[in-house]
Amino acid sequence: MSAPDTLTLADLRTRTFPHPSLGVLGDPIAHSLSPAMHNAALAALRPTHPTLVRSITCACILPPPNYPRPY
Repeated sequence: MSAPDTLTLADLRTRTFPHPSLGVLGDPIAHSLSPAMHNAALAALRPTHPTLVRSITCACILPPPNYPRPY
């Protein structure tokens, strides 16, 4: 990772999470209301096990949709 809250695409592919995780990817993303809205909805639906939604600045350049995938 290049910065504390910045994940690369490789980080996302290799990282393991102890529970289902949700995130909002993009750049810029600091202005997004999505984490607050989703966290409120998740807390209402699952009050004993709310899932945290984080904003993640993805430090990567995504290929065009028709780019051949290596896998």
